[in-house]
Amino acid sequence: MLPLPSKHFLWFIIFNVLHGNVAGWLNGPQHSSFQQGLCSTTTTTTTTALSLSSAPTPGGVYGKAKPENLIKQTDYLKNPRPKKSALPAAESKEPQPFNTYSDEEKLARFQQLLQRSLVSFNTTAVRDLNEELSSIRRQQGGDQILAGILGLLLAKGPDNSSNLPLWTKIRPLARFSERAKWASLRRTLDLTTPPPTAEDSDEAESAEDRMRRRRRALVTILRSLENDENNNNKEDGQRRLPAIRWLEKKSRLEKRGAIQSETLTSRRPVGLETPKYQVLQKISNACEVRVYSDYAVCSVNMNKPRPVDASKTDATVSDPSKGGAKAFGALAGYLFGKNEQQQSMKMTTPVLFSNNNDDEAEGKMMSFVLPSDYWDNKVGSAPAPLEGSGVTLTAVKGDTRATIMFGGYASKKAEEQQTKQLLSLLEEDKKWKVVEGESCVVAQYNDPFTPPWKRLNEVSVAVEAR
Repeated sequence: MLPLPSKHFLWFIIFNVLHGNVAGWLNGPQHSSFQQGLCSTTTTTTTTALSLSSAPTPGGVYGKAKPENLIKQTDYLKNPRPKKSALPAAESKEPQPFNTYSDEEKLARFQQLLQRSLVSFNTTAVRDLNEELSSIRRQQGGDQILAGILGLLLAKGPDNSSNLPLWTKIRPLARFSERAKWASLRRTLDLTTPPPTAEDSDEAESAEDRMRRRRRALVTILRSLENDENNNNKEDGQRRLPAIRWLEKKSRLEKRGAIQSETLTSRRPVGLETPKYQVLQKISNACEVRVYSDYAVCSVNMNKPRPVDASKTDATVSDPSKGGAKAFGALAGYLFGKNEQQQSMKMTTPVLFSNNNDDEAEGKMMSFVLPSDYWDNKVGSAPAPLEGSGVTLTAVKGDTRATIMFGGYASKKAEEQQTKQLLSLLEEDKKWKVVEGESCVVAQYNDPFTPPWKRLNEVSVAVEAR
């Protein structure tokens, strides 16, 4: 028969549970003071040289301490949350030039910064990581190098299933466990990875396409961690979530779609011009009837091929092979100075997607709103597009439109769902009906690296009184 454990050993286990060393067990044997204690225990009746803490104790032996005094002597283990501070002094020194690191050292540094970014109560680590990734991208051939680094960070971190046992799926454990924080990052990546766009969905998606979207999601999360609203708005002494848990909660809330219209309209980028309108009627929480003033757009047909030497007319885009990217490059090129007058104009919002009502066989049109200098029938004074660019300028007459707003990514599935909901609401409405022959227009307000919980999209259609 095996001997029963001594009372000192039982008190040792209770002590670990009471003082939060469960976190060490969750983080694995290499971080567990419990495991270290077991390794240094020589018998079941004595517990000497335990690596529990650096707390001063009589004789340095917990086995000789009275149980009722054991907790008193180590009350300091219940530390408050760390206050906002810079990295520890050893890591705050002037770093060596990044180009002197070996490839293994670079990856190790990125992994360390990413790990710190998930839990930090300040943004120093993630800011350093973003700055170093940006410096790599600015190098010659930097996009390809950066793609490789992001792929390795994903493969060795959140996408490495062997490091994420089943218990890491318990979301509250991310408060205590490093591996649970990696699992939280993985779940947030799943919620943040953009789906194929409406323009891409008809194409066969390769493994590289999926990895490209995954890398983009990681960059989006890193940028969001740098602007950690949750932790930065909390006063010292209050209990705060690890940064990655806060982002996961925001992602889940967005997926449920229970967002108020006031929250959605606040997501329009600040400082960018957008067509003016007045709200005539609220049909539902996120659906309203608006009357628009005149404005102007530059447009390009997304189905027509770009010229052979598109560099003369188009702005450079990160992935010209994807649907919509070439059309975006053509419009951005025109707006940023590749026009007859070589005149740069201010960026505006939103980007509009519509079917060509004159000839639906011509396919889908992408449009940028022109600056307000060219509204109100002044589109003729706008810089002329370069010959062969495929860009056309159009004055848009003000009209009445029913609009439904939604967050997240404007995937083909999301567009179809919102269009169906909008048309269903109008069928039931007693005051407004869809103008015959009009098709829906999709508007996207945010740049590609805006996270889903800060994005605004709209589907609208021209309406008239019944």
